[in-house]
Amino acid sequence: MSNVTYLSGWDASLCFQMNDGENRRCDLNRLLFKGYPRTEHIQQGKPVESAHRDGVILQFKERFQERLEEGASHSTLYDHYRALSLYLKWCDKNDIEAFLQHSIEAYMASCFEKVRLGLLKASTYTLTLSMISRLFQNYFDYPSHWFLNIPTMGRKDTESFEAYSRSDLRQLLPFLRKLFNQTTAQFLENPQKHINAGKCVSTMTFSWLDKEYKLCGAISKMMCAATYLMSYYTYSNASVIFQLKRPKNVSISVGEQWYQMPAFKRRSFKRVHLEMGGHNNLDCSGQLILATILEFNQNNRSDSLGVSPPLY
Repeated sequence: MSNVTYLSGWDASLCFQMNDGENRRCDLNRLLFKGYPRTEHIQQGKPVESAHRDGVILQFKERFQERLEEGASHSTLYDHYRALSLYLKWCDKNDIEAFLQHSIEAYMASCFEKVRLGLLKASTYTLTLSMISRLFQNYFDYPSHWFLNIPTMGRKDTESFEAYSRSDLRQLLPFLRKLFNQTTAQFLENPQKHINAGKCVSTMTFSWLDKEYKLCGAISKMMCAATYLMSYYTYSNASVIFQLKRPKNVSISVGEQWYQMPAFKRRSFKRVHLEMGGHNNLDCSGQLILATILEFNQNNRSDSLGVSPPLY
């Protein structure tokens, strides 16, 4: 009997929309079939091959849903889903039965070989091993001794963070001002278009040095540029900007000045006063930044300024 299945429907209860600011979703339907087919491929009823792991995936779904209801981080849950999908995709590609000890060891051995060939960092390998270990023990109740024979590598090649010099920071300003101005103008024209787009979909363009670039994850880039500019011109750490609460006064409009608030700078151990408004040296005014933030938060029903790191 052929394993190819022609679907007449798609189970929406197996798909979870993540509220992580990146419009990502965890579609467990894709894990039921070999090769991890695209959601659209399944929904359109195109032929797919069953992987015969429905019971295990349904168990994963129950545990996944429990953690969602308990208030677990959506970003962390997406990482769990992503780790499982990569493992299953590798098993299908190499024709190895999944959810067995030898398949886990073989998967990590392939990752280990990539490190030796310089295709993967040791820190990434360590993170993958940690994620796979927690995934199988917490979601599938697999014993911890299954992972004892898998080699560890540590994080010896992790790149340390180095602060920019003041001259370097100044060189970034023209680029970031252009990036923010152009992305904000496009965002305000049609906010929903960019909010609803997937992270791999190009919805904006950026012109720089006589070249035009297509931007994926454009909202992330726009918000990061805005955060940097506010941080630079207010002399506030980015972490302080992240923690700023949006005013709850519904009468605030784009043309009005924002408000003032004190903020504590831990590194310098002193309190500074932040004021959001125009700046003589800033091409994009504070009101424009506020307009973008208010529009973005209004569509996402957020009470704070949430900024996601750029993905590309």
